[in-house]
Formats: sequence, structure tokens, C-alpha cells
Amino acid sequence: MSTDTLFTNAEWLSAGNKWGDIPAHVKHAGKQEFLIPGPIHAEILPSYGISVQEMLAFNLPNQTVTVNVIDPVNFFSRHAADRISEASLMRLRRLPIPTASVVGKLVEMRKQAWLDGNKSLRYIHLSNTVTSYFPLWLVSFWEAVLDLRKNVCKPWVAANEWLNAEIRQRRSAERRQLAGDARAFLAALPWDVETVRTLWRFLGPHFTTGSQQDTMLDMLGDRIAARPDLAGRLHVKSLALSPKIMEAATGHETDKYETDQTFRYIRELGGDIASHKKSVLTLHHLGKDNPHFVAIVIDGESETINFGNSYGAPIPPNLLDAYQWWLSQHVSSPFRVTTLPITSQEPEDTSSCGFLADNSLQHFAFPSSVPLILRPGIQAARMKAFLLLAQQVLDQVCR
Repeated sequence: MSTDTLFTNAEWLSAGNKWGDIPAHVKHAGKQEFLIPGPIHAEILPSYGISVQEMLAFNLPNQTVTVNVIDPVNFFSRHAADRISEASLMRLRRLPIPTASVVGKLVEMRKQAWLDGNKSLRYIHLSNTVTSYFPLWLVSFWEAVLDLRKNVCKPWVAANEWLNAEIRQRRSAERRQLAGDARAFLAALPWDVETVRTLWRFLGPHFTTGSQQDTMLDMLGDRIAARPDLAGRLHVKSLALSPKIMEAATGHETDKYETDQTFRYIRELGGDIASHKKSVLTLHHLGKDNPHFVAIVIDGESETINFGNSYGAPIPPNLLDAYQWWLSQHVSSPFRVTTLPITSQEPEDTSSCGFLADNSLQHFAFPSSVPLILRPGIQAARMKAFLLLAQQVLDQVCR
């Protein structure tokens, strides 16, 4: 819907209005001007649903290396946008876009620029000889290209190169096979699924996110649930468990713990540990000042707090105090603290803690079938986790 139809009397455009002061229906009309039309989107940006491999093969325009000092406001023009033709689409796919800082400023300015009466943008960062006037959604296209290059293409290109190196290495046939299988998945995984957008973290020396660790905990929980001999005594809990226990232990307020509904979940869990001798398996992130995943097993049968830190450090006092206080609300004597078996991590390795902590929990649950990872095996562990999650994604997509 054109703004000429909506605002023929110039009640809002070029009338000195400020974006923050205009009503919602006017803002809605302005936002529409920055939406890339569907048929054009498919021509200039990777289509939704195509594979990671196809996305990486899509030709995106490059950024300018240098740029003259230009006031971003000069990109906007009151001149009507030219009609989009096949030739102009080709120029969009080929012409270098402005630098990230310039595009960021244009994104900040775009709504007010529309309200001030601007109707088009030009590639003035290249030269004044580029005289085409493109629709206002050009800035959205530039923004999308920057996001794809930085947050999608760059990490996946690095992951693909890492897989190629694993395929070429001659020390482990298993790793070669896993890398080949993982690379094959890149031809099937849809790049735009949110889960897929971060799977590259499993392929290379990258740290994992909390949501990815929770997903691995979910998979461990599913494996345990499939074993009747384990399902009745082992509980796998998410990363949210320790912060909730630490919250409950703040101030050691027993009355609040016993009555507050927000603590009902951990009260019931504590009761299971005390009365039914259940064990709880979880991971914990030590925080921004110490970004490191550790493994924790609360064993009701042996009345122990089993703590695994791949750097070998003991359980932090505040974390131990919180768990002991929580358990004291359900049992009469403190649990003993023991070391949970876990592969040690090299000091220069700052990215493997999540895999090692997860492996420690798996080894606790399945000691005869899941050995502790050997240090050279961390690459294989990364690829195995990737393959499991990739298969999960494809199963969901194909339902």
C-alpha cells in the first residue's frame, strides 16, 4: 500500500512530525515501506527452507572496503523510487553495500527519514554516478546482508572448513566418518530454523550455549527414560535447577521455602531424594566471571554431592552452601562432597567444558557403555552431538 494513497493531504509526511509522537496506524504504514516484497526477497536473499549448503552458495553482495565521509542522511532522497526491473535486481545482487557502521546509522534513521518525506535511497557510498533510486526497503536489504554474512555465513564457513580438515586428517578413521556424515547433513538442514542457526558451535573450537547444553540434557533424559532400570531412580534436570536452589537458599529462610509456590518444584525434588533415594543429574554454569560448565550429581542413595569440574577446581563455596541448605530441609545430616569423574581440560582449551560435563553425566548414568572422553576424542564428541541434534531437527521438519 503506497503512502501516496494514505497521505495525500501530507497530514503526516513532511509535516515536522516526530516518529515517537505519531499514532500506531501511521507507524504501521511507515514500517510497511521497509518490508522487502516477497517475490523480490526470493531474488536477492537466500530463500527460507533451503539447506545450509545452498545458503552458503548464494551470492551476497560484498561490503565496501573504504568509504568517503558521507552524512548518512544523504543516502535518503525525496525522489520517487524507480521501478524494480530485472536489471535493478541484478545491481542489488552485485553492487557493494555500505559499511556496517553506515548501515547501522541508516537503520536508526529510517523511520524518521520516511516521516520527513523521503521516498528512496541511493548507492551514494560508491559514487554519484550510481543514479538509480531504490525503494526504502533497500536499507532492510543491506541490514539483512550484514546479518547473514556475520551471524550465519561466517560461522558456517568456518564450521565447514573444520569438517574438511577432519575429513583430511589421518589419525582417526572414526573422525573422518563422523565429519563426512556431518557435512552431508549440511545439504539437508534448513538454514533458517532457529536451532540450526547455532549448530555450528558443535563443529570447531567453540563454546556451547546454555540452550544447547539443556538440549543435550534433554537427550540424556530421553536415554534414561528408555531404560526402566534407570528411569525410576535418575532424574535429569536443566540448567535452571542450581539458580533456583541458590535463590531458595538466600537468607536461609525455611518458612519461605516451605510455603512459596515458586519453590514447589525443588521441594518435591528434595523429597524424592530424601524419601525415595533418587539421584539428580544436572549441569551448572559458573557465571559471567567464570564462564564454565560443571557437572553435578546429587545421589540420594549414597547421600553425596558429586561435583565434576574439568579444570579440577572444587565446588564453589556459595554453590555448595546452597545445595547443603536445600538438602538440609529434607534430610537430617549433610551430604558428603565427592569428585565426579570427568575428563580434565587443558588450560588453553576454553571451549570444551560443556561437552566434558555432559559426558561426565552420561558416564555416571551409563558407566559400562559411555566411557569418559579421551582428550583427543573431543572432536568426535562434538560431531556426535551435532549429528544427534541435526537428526532431531530433520525429524521435526519432516513430521
